[in-house]
Parts: sequence; C-alpha cells; structure tokens
Amino acid sequence: MFIAYQNNIARYVKSTREELEVIRNVSFDRIKEVPFAEMFNGVVYTDEQELFQAKTKAVEEIRANLYAQEVDPITAHINRLRDDELTPEIATEIAKLVEERKAKVAYIKELNPYPVEPIENIEELPAVEETSDTEVVVSKMETNEDGVQ
Repeated sequence: MFIAYQNNIARYVKSTREELEVIRNVSFDRIKEVPFAEMFNGVVYTDEQELFQAKTKAVEEIRANLYAQEVDPITAHINRLRDDELTPEIATEIAKLVEERKAKVAYIKELNPYPVEPIENIEELPAVEETSDTEVVVSKMETNEDGVQ
C-alpha cells in the first residue's frame, strides 16, 4: 500500500505507486510504502487493530444515535403504559410495542453491523472432536507452514 502526503498530511491511499502518480493536477510532498493502510473517516490507519477499533467505535456511535431516535421513544411509551393499571388492553398494547421495539433494534443492528476483527488478532480456539455420543475430545489444531490443517 502507498500513502501520498500533501503538506505532511496523508491524503490518498492506493495499492500501487502508479495509481498515485496518475492523479491529475495534484502534487505530493512524498509517497510512502507501508505494509497496510486504509483510509476511514478521513484518517489513514496503518495498523489493522486501530482501524478495527475506529470502525467499532463509529458503529457504536451510529447505533446509539439511532437507538435514541427510534427505540427510546417506544421504551418510554411502554414505561408510561406500565405506570397505568394493567388491563388486558394495556397488556396487548405493551406486547405490540415490545415487538415493535425488538424489530427496530434488529433492523438497526442489520444496517450497522460491527466490523469483523482481523484474523491474526483472534485467539486460536481448540478444536472439538466428537468421538461418541457421550465423549468429546478437545485438542489443539495442528497446521502446516501454509496454515492448512
């Protein structure tokens, strides 16, 4: 990956130097080659874990704002109804609102999924081998140099 700088600020990230050199009407102070680089929200990240954390934080903020706008009013309505004497009609209304709230939460999560953590940062879990209906053997997976089991 290549990062192009203007006035000592990272402005572009491309896979090859040639992709940067063909950008018209733009000059760079320098171009730096790095093993990993990705631009997210106007910031260039050269560390995958920092990028993952930034993306996770962004999703958390988006979800929090959407919950405040879409879910919290429903929760407040449910709480107001629970303050009243619980009649069958009120219980039915609460049940409908709870389902509506669940659907909104699921929709918000679907539209704003958390990023997937880079593979090298995930702890290796032991393999589970079933040998019979009652016995389970847990062992560490063996891999060759290519990462194949």
